[in-house]
Amino acid sequence: GRTLLGDTQRQWLLDGLSDSQGAATWKVIGNPVMISPIRTTDLDTPEARAADPNLPKHAGLYANSSFDSWDGYVWERDVVLAHLADNSIDNTVFVTGDYHSFWQHTLTADFDDPASPKVANEFAAGAISSAGGAMNENYLFGQADWGHYEPGFNYIDGLRNGFGLLEATPSEMVVSYFAHSALSRYSTPTESARFTLTPGDPDPTVQVF
Repeated sequence: GRTLLGDTQRQWLLDGLSDSQGAATWKVIGNPVMISPIRTTDLDTPEARAADPNLPKHAGLYANSSFDSWDGYVWERDVVLAHLADNSIDNTVFVTGDYHSFWQHTLTADFDDPASPKVANEFAAGAISSAGGAMNENYLFGQADWGHYEPGFNYIDGLRNGFGLLEATPSEMVVSYFAHSALSRYSTPTESARFTLTPGDPDPTVQVF
């Protein structure tokens, strides 16, 4: 029953998403904390559930141990993502701050169901100068191919500072990450990754520089 949004705001969001489906190409949600699961060990497997039918949904070990993200509000995240799937709301993007590092993930309605439809993309940008707030993710993993997450991410850079730039037109959305070292006065932000979305296709084209 824990809620990040509250009943009134959650219903406002769901209604707004439904109303925007026929009125706007892109649905962009300003998101305070990461909605993508940062799960390092999947314990919600068919074998585990057969052994314990009362196992909590999406059970596992999560890197964000304080649950200061949507990982602390699992049922409500499921409600929001299921609403996108059930109402065929496409081209939804979560633009996220807070985490002081670069992440990109394509969300499904149920990340423990391999057949679940892809419903949204999340783009989390780095901090201009603040250090990364999550020791496990930023320093142990750092890049998408360093850490093992279930489900996996398309891109991670937990080592550098920077910002994101989102440009949207009716025909495409381009999100660019610009990274630099805040420890050097001579470091200039340069484009480190670019993600291109086209309407109706939930899979971004990923370019890493």
